[in-house]
Amino acid sequence: MESIILAGGTGNLGELLTEFLLKYGYSVVILSRKEKKSSEQHVKYAVWDGENIGSWTSDLENAKAIINLSGESINQRFTEENKKRILSSRIKPTKVIGEAIKTLNNPPEKWINISGISIFGDSYEEKDEDSKSSGEDFLARVSQEWERTFKSFNLPNTEQLVVRLSPVLHPDFGLIKSLVPITKFGLGGKVATGKQFISWIHYEDFLRIIHFLIQSKSDTTLYHAAAPEPVSNAAFMEKLRAELPIGFGLPLPSFAAKIGSFFMGTDSSLLLNSQRIVSKNLQKEGFIFNFPTLSLAFQNLLSSK
Repeated sequence: MESIILAGGTGNLGELLTEFLLKYGYSVVILSRKEKKSSEQHVKYAVWDGENIGSWTSDLENAKAIINLSGESINQRFTEENKKRILSSRIKPTKVIGEAIKTLNNPPEKWINISGISIFGDSYEEKDEDSKSSGEDFLARVSQEWERTFKSFNLPNTEQLVVRLSPVLHPDFGLIKSLVPITKFGLGGKVATGKQFISWIHYEDFLRIIHFLIQSKSDTTLYHAAAPEPVSNAAFMEKLRAELPIGFGLPLPSFAAKIGSFFMGTDSSLLLNSQRIVSKNLQKEGFIFNFPTLSLAFQNLLSSK
């Protein structure tokens, strides 16, 4: 049975990936900062600290792939202390994974490192994998440093792939979980001008992308996990209201978004910045999105709401 290693696999995406990969006959090793026991026969937890080579390294021998999901949530205020933690939580695990792979006799066939579409910064222009990552804000610089760290390793026996991930749509966490209650309360209008773009991906397509990359021979080293239809904030909220259905949503002016973000303990750029990201390489290699449009995604995700 081929094994998949999940670094940072105890979060929402890690749990989804574990369940998904088991269905395809893989065993899963989850690198965890806490000692855990699994009730599932083909799931193992291996203790690591995300910084130092340890006994967990042996689990990488002969693995089909290691997928690095490590990284502290960006849903917090961007104080100097928080910025250091957000960056460190991505750079240190990436460095130690690369160093660990260098010590192995039979390293993983693939190393898939999750990055962020925030690498492009605040932009209204459509960006694909060939676009220059020229963002200059904090999150853009985090993703740029993250990818530089990943690419600094020369691993001739391990294929290295970067997957820049859009916000993942799932009914139980992230955007959907936070927006549905306020929309039902009548506060689901556009934010600021509503012209800023939102890129997104249905969680099932994210899982299928990872499986696609594990199985197939890649033609390139960079992929965007982003649905083909980024939409404006105004359109996103309109489609959300239509699916619930809620007839009216009060808009949120820019100044109110900044004040609200402060009291919610997050950064207003997460609401106000524009990201218009699409994937060219996945579709060129034959990947077909099950949920290419936001309408299809919402119909699937909100049918029980």
